[in-house]
Amino acid sequence: ARGVRIHAGKDKQGTPSWADLVGQAPPSTPDTSAKESKPPAALGSILIGGLDIQNAALTWEDRSTGQTVNITDLDITTGRLVFGEPIDLNIAFNAAANQPELAAGTTLTGQIHYNIDDKKYAVKALTFASQLTSSNIAGGTADISMTADISADLNADTAALTSLVVDALETRVT
Repeated sequence: ARGVRIHAGKDKQGTPSWADLVGQAPPSTPDTSAKESKPPAALGSILIGGLDIQNAALTWEDRSTGQTVNITDLDITTGRLVFGEPIDLNIAFNAAANQPELAAGTTLTGQIHYNIDDKKYAVKALTFASQLTSSNIAGGTADISMTADISADLNADTAALTSLVVDALETRVT
């Protein structure tokens, strides 16, 4: 998808712009007519070339507070989506807000691993980088970066953050 534009927000009374879309749905009655059914495709047989969103924009406008947040130049791409195989993820965008006054150019990359049967999930080589610009930052700008590996085992109720390196405000944390 290219050039997608989404505008959301709240009016002066604080009502979200989607409130009229999430109203009570009428009760449905099950279809009891006879239908020929086909067995569902096994997830392992599904292959998608990947996700490719280019130059999208999101705007949040809260008229009850006066806050506006704009995300522009949003690119989200993945490698091939093949069930059971790792997924390469790349996200880049620019963001600007007026409350607080802040702008950022941001990237996020990583490789998503998952085993749905074992309920184990991981993001390997997760890399986040952002250059912040604001009059609230000493010197007007700050570069922030982080790398890490993240894993979760839902059966064991555990999560781990390893190989963490954070660079921000001329400080490195490992």
